[in-house]
Amino acid sequence: MQRQFALFLTAIRWLPVLRWGHRFPFLSQPQQDAFLSWLQNNSLTLLRQGFWGLKTIICMGYYGQVELSTQFAYHPKHDGNAELDAR
Repeated sequence: MQRQFALFLTAIRWLPVLRWGHRFPFLSQPQQDAFLSWLQNNSLTLLRQGFWGLKTIICMGYYGQVELSTQFAYHPKHDGNAELDAR
């Protein structure tokens, strides 16, 4: 899975060369947005799944930071599905 993740990040870096002639970090903000939108809505399932997997990992890393949880009113329950089990 780590190799697949690394390969997907490499693809994100280099695929924009085919359209804009530059790697992802060197694109303008609107071009980066257009490229990421294209990945998110792509008809190729593999690209779309890779994008959503990457987005999930990024969100988990951001929202999982305890010191930031007060800033965005995120209060995870650490007892898992205890409420669901009680029903």
